[in-house]
Amino acid sequence: MAKHDRAKRGIPPKTEFNAWYPAIVEIADLVDKRYPIKGMDVWKPYGWKA
Repeated sequence: MAKHDRAKRGIPPKTEFNAWYPAIVEIADLVDKRYPIKGMDVWKPYGWKA
């Protein structure tokens, strides 16, 4: 993926892992974040498949 594509999607650089990982998980739609509990993300069923 080119740098300009990452910037368009709002993906931080991999050097900032604490910001990068949650951004990737949210963009990939692997978790359900509807619950207002800090730090609680519910993994969707297809989020567990490798």
